[in-house]
Amino acid sequence: MKWLTPNMITASRLFLAPVVLLMLCYWQTAVGFFLTAALMGLIELTDHLDGRLARGTNQVSEMGKLFDPLCDCLYHQIVFLGFLSFGWVPLWAVVIIVIREIIVAYARIFAGLRRVVLAARITGKIKAATQGTAQITLVVAYSLAALGLPLPVKEIGSALLAIAALVTLVSLADYLWHVYFEISKLPASAK
Repeated sequence: MKWLTPNMITASRLFLAPVVLLMLCYWQTAVGFFLTAALMGLIELTDHLDGRLARGTNQVSEMGKLFDPLCDCLYHQIVFLGFLSFGWVPLWAVVIIVIREIIVAYARIFAGLRRVVLAARITGKIKAATQGTAQITLVVAYSLAALGLPLPVKEIGSALLAIAALVTLVSLADYLWHVYFEISKLPASAK
């Protein structure tokens, strides 16, 4: 498996996001939702496998450090936007999630221009895990509802997105504070 690189595993999230959306659009049965949730679980595992493979094979790269969070946020946003189009989740929560990703991306650029590397933060990893868990849980809820269980799936979606949005806001605050802290340590000429 020498041909399988960490960045290839990372990129799989981008290629599988449309597959998830297609499955959700055209296979809205209990089995379809369940298989989609299983695929989403495998996609979330790639986020752990790519980093583990990179560290284990000494293939950690600057590109990988940037590519991994990019693929994470694009995958989650694509799925959340799909959920939004289905009417499964509230707009305000998706807006918070999208805005956080844009601000953090620009914070990375801003820090990079000052030669400050904005490494991944634990709050970013918690945010990604929370978003992924919310997405999978919601699809499982739709699978159970399709089996006839009387689940309040709209309310479940709203609650899950509220939690994900809150964690997302905490992550945003942490990243912005970290950028401010790191840049404030620079000499005045570098700011």
